[in-house]
Amino acid sequence: MFLVEALQPFDEINTELQSEAPKIHILHSHLEKLLKFLQLRFVKPTAIPGKLPAEVDYQVESNLRDDSELLLGQMASDFIARK
Repeated sequence: MFLVEALQPFDEINTELQSEAPKIHILHSHLEKLLKFLQLRFVKPTAIPGKLPAEVDYQVESNLRDDSELLLGQMASDFIARK
């Protein structure tokens, strides 16, 4: 259930980069967007503003979301709530 939502951004970038047309000019911006998407799932939003995704200090515990705040996707969250 978690993977249903977690894999979507990887599938999208993978599909984009498999194009016959050269994509090197958009690679950096797409990977930066992917990193930001992933960070929003486990890093507190207050640790992100005004920073590039590579500048966010995700190793500092105070910047991490509590377990109850992690974004797991709707299906996984609903499943956990039923247990």
